[in-house]
Amino acid sequence: SDPGLLLSDGETAMLQWVLEAINKETGVQCALAVLADLQGGDRGDPTRFRRFGVQLFNTWGVGSAERNNGVLFLFLREAR
Repeated sequence: SDPGLLLSDGETAMLQWVLEAINKETGVQCALAVLADLQGGDRGDPTRFRRFGVQLFNTWGVGSAERNNGVLFLFLREAR
């Protein structure tokens, strides 16, 4: 997911290909989220990024709960 269109079409296609190849070869389900920033919340909270990632992982239902085989790649370009 790249709602801010931070990646080019070529980059998106390549990443999609890589994630699908990982799934075919290993059975691991991968998801990718690329965001410009996290809206809301306390920017000074060092756990904010991790909490958002865990919530997104669970909301999207990445992987199988029985096999515990999900990976979320979360990239955030946020001003410091």
